[in-house]
Amino acid sequence: MLCRIDPKLYESWVSTIVECVREHDPQSTEMVETAWCEVLEPGIELMKSLY
Repeated sequence: MLCRIDPKLYESWVSTIVECVREHDPQSTEMVETAWCEVLEPGIELMKSLY
């Protein structure tokens, strides 16, 4: 299985997700944003390793 997404793009993708959470969730906090990053990280690392 190959992942054809350039690994450089993932940082921007995560930043965009966190920005959307911040913008659309009135209860969002820095802790929530950090949790999003921590939850996404293992999957992103896997996808990067398959590039």
